[in-house]
Parts: sequence; C-alpha cells; structure tokens
Amino acid sequence: MAQTIDNENQFVVDLLTTLRSEKFSPQAWIHFLGRSWEMSLATANANHSLKRSWARTTIFIGTLALAVLVVNSIYEGPNQTLRLMPGFVFCVAWQQSDLFWHLGLNRKDGLGKLLPIVGAANTLTWLRGLGASYLSGRLVGGLSTPSWIALLVFLVCFSSQSSLNFLYLSRLSFC
Repeated sequence: MAQTIDNENQFVVDLLTTLRSEKFSPQAWIHFLGRSWEMSLATANANHSLKRSWARTTIFIGTLALAVLVVNSIYEGPNQTLRLMPGFVFCVAWQQSDLFWHLGLNRKDGLGKLLPIVGAANTLTWLRGLGASYLSGRLVGGLSTPSWIALLVFLVCFSSQSSLNFLYLSRLSFC
C-alpha cells in the first residue's frame, strides 16, 4: 500500500514540476489539467463504490440546485432566475467536478487507505458549497441579495458545519 501512495505522490510532484518548468504557460496548464483528469479517471474506474458514491452525491446536489432555481423562480420570478443561472450553474458544476478530480484524496487519516464512499463530511461541505454557489450566482448576475437571504444561507452553512463538528466529536468520544 505504501508503494501506491509513493507512486501517486510522485505523480503529483511530477505534474507540479512540469507545470513549473514550463513556466505556468497556457500549454503547461493544459498538460497539467489533462494529466490530472487522467489520474482522476483511473482512480474512479479502479474504485467503483467511490465512483457510485460520487455520482449519488452529484445527483443529490444537482437535485437541490434545481430546487433552489425553482424556489428562486417562484419567489423572484423567471427573469431574476435567468440572471442567477449562469454563475450558479457554473459554480455548482465546478464544485462537483472538483470533487471528482479529488477522489484520490478521499483517504483515511494516517493510513493512506482510499475510502469507499464520499462520506458525510464531504456531502456537508458540498451543501455549504451550494449555498456559496447561490450567493455567487446572485453576485455574478448583478442581483441584490436581501439580508434575510444571506442570513438564511449563512445559518444553513453554519448549522451544517456544526453538525459535522458534532459527528466528528461524537466519533472521537466513542472510539
């Protein structure tokens, strides 16, 4: 197992060294992103349960994102929602692809063993990301954000972080 981790770390070091040696040029970034994507695909294809877990998380977040757009359309109208959509959809898509790109980092602390599922911590993080995507979409779309909406998003994000902290502390106290 240690050999696998060393090979993966060496791969990442090689990626970053190549990026640096090519002076961070646009071509270097294309190579970097292409090789990173290949590594992510290899990780996903070698770990079917992790890939399925990522897909379920993506469907869950996508469904919630669609619900956010529907609720926004009901309360603010279709024109405001159309202005919100480009930034919001971009942020949500980026967030989910970022999770896919980093599946190889989904490891148990200290052991280096790849976990078979995305897990509650990552899912709660992506829920907070959904809130940030909503506020970012409003900002990019030129929409003013009423204080109560910002407060609601921050409270939901805070409560998800508090839940995560509670889960972590509960696990520590029972181990």
